Amino acid sequence: MQRLRYHLLPSLLAGVLCWPAAQATDLLTLYRAAINDNPALKARRLGIDRARADAAVAESRLYPQISVQTSASRNDYQDTLSEAHYNGRRTIWSARQAILDMPSVYRSDSARTIIRQTEKEADQARTELFAQLVDQYLNVLQADDELMQLQSEKEAAQKQVDRLQAMRQREMAKVTDLVEAISWLKQLSTREIDAANKGESARARLRELSGRDPGALALLVRAEFPAVPESVDYWIRAAQSANPGIIARRDALEASKLAADAARAEHWPQLDRKSTRLNSSHVSESRMPSSA
Repeated sequence: MQRLRYHLLPSLLAGVLCWPAAQATDLLTLYRAAINDNPALKARRLGIDRARADAAVAESRLYPQISVQTSASRNDYQDTLSEAHYNGRRTIWSARQAILDMPSVYRSDSARTIIRQTEKEADQARTELFAQLVDQYLNVLQADDELMQLQSEKEAAQKQVDRLQAMRQREMAKVTDLVEAISWLKQLSTREIDAANKGESARARLRELSGRDPGALALLVRAEFPAVPESVDYWIRAAQSANPGIIARRDALEASKLAADAARAEHWPQLDRKSTRLNSSHVSESRMPSSA
């Protein structure tokens, strides 16, 4: 289902028709940029690599282990009658293979569970990122639409104020009507500033999520949307079984249980097979001091 979701996501994005504009940026382009450049997703990917490395370290305790220790020595002895030199070398070869090591087994299982947890957390982060991108994308488009509408209303309100001012000079309009028209024009100017601020805020959030300047955005246009299949209960069951956030929490709980089992298993008997080989050699040299 995870692989199917990743195949359906680009199709869904491509299925939303974008009204082309000069150098306009569409939602799919921003999503691809965010997948590659978003710092939070990069941190998730590095977390997966770290979990895999920790799992390899935990599993290595179950592999054969070979060690070599070597040492060398030299002793010098000298008196009035003779002198001697003793050279020694010692090498120890040792091999170990775990036969029954339940703490290491539990730790290895816990590490593999943590890998699945980090992968699901990365899936959840991608899903949340896409939702935030869509939300901010729509906020920008909504702010642009509201700004265009307010500018049209403001232009009409300005013409109304000009007309009432001209009529007032001829004493053909009431003062209250002119004051109301000016007040409405000021309200439209205030709403215009608010809409522009909302649009800039949403653009800044898009820039933060995608790692690039969104620029002009393509309009989203679709005549109709397909009906949602199945019932609400079906989608609830699907979310419970396939939602990456829920699965990640289950894996975290399972990893904690395995870590506790590993701690308890430290008190159990452990069985190892060890083999050791010792090579030791000593060489002595002695000679009489030469007489003058």
